[in-house]
Amino acid sequence: LVQTLKAVEAEERLMAQEEAEHARAIGMLRHQIHSVSQVTAAEKAEIEAHISQTQDKNEALDTCIAELQMKLSAIESEQVASAAIELKTKEVKRSVNQLKAGLRGKDEQFVQLKAVEAGLRTQLRNTKFQHKDRKCMVCNIDFTWRRPGYPCQKCDHVCCGDCAPENVQMDF
Repeated sequence: LVQTLKAVEAEERLMAQEEAEHARAIGMLRHQIHSVSQVTAAEKAEIEAHISQTQDKNEALDTCIAELQMKLSAIESEQVASAAIELKTKEVKRSVNQLKAGLRGKDEQFVQLKAVEAGLRTQLRNTKFQHKDRKCMVCNIDFTWRRPGYPCQKCDHVCCGDCAPENVQMDF
């Protein structure tokens, strides 16, 4: 795009120089027409034809310059759009990286919370098993070393072997 832009600018300078030369030539020709009083009709027609051709060339150059300016404008618009897209892409990448970093932190927090939850469940089981009454929650029999309490895997209530959940329907 930069090379194309430079080429367009160089071409515009050349056209501007040519246009200036043509304008000078037209001015000189007009001056010659007015200054020469004994110019023949044929010479006068030839000079006017040359002036007309020069004016046509100037109009063609003006058209070409206008086209090049439109192309230059289109190229500049594309450059602006490309820059905007690059900026938006960088913003999106930055946001994605921030989200990833946030998720990594959340994953670590989740693992920590799971560990705390597991510890609390263990404490709950131990607390229920070491109940101050040390009695079965169903038949109210005291636990001894011969009759230990068994914590239920589903509800963590402590029962004797006879009242274990496999043997008795519990309504807690």
